[in-house]
Amino acid sequence: MLERYTLNPREIARGDRALVQTRDGERELRWGQLAPWRGHGGKRGPMVYELDAASVKLKSKRCLVPADGWFAKLHKQPHWFHARGRFTLAGVVATHADDGVESFAIITVPATGIALPIVERMPVLADTRWLDDGELVALPAEWRVAAAPPGNPAQRELF
Repeated sequence: MLERYTLNPREIARGDRALVQTRDGERELRWGQLAPWRGHGGKRGPMVYELDAASVKLKSKRCLVPADGWFAKLHKQPHWFHARGRFTLAGVVATHADDGVESFAIITVPATGIALPIVERMPVLADTRWLDDGELVALPAEWRVAAAPPGNPAQRELF
């Protein structure tokens, strides 16, 4: 989904409308973020955190994008990343301030595993927990768990 070369009838490209899952149910939104910020269809993870710090309530703007794979290229050769069946990608939703058009972006992170030799970034795979209101919870830990170990003195001899 991140880059398309030849589109089949059930595939989408930036600017197309697609069905996504939000906390309020299924909605058809434009792929490619329009507002409140401007950018491309795949929002990078760190940008999302910056937006949250700038008082955008990310948890209320989350969505899941159903997919059966995504494309990326290495040296102009397209690669299709997929698994058996469908899965969902993590996304964020925004409404353009000028015309009210709702759009979504797919969140990407540094590539891992099989994707790493081919691309620098890949979409975040997520499940319905991504839509939850869940917040981080801090619980007291015993001092032995939380305390850093004392520094080791310089080693004088190997044997």
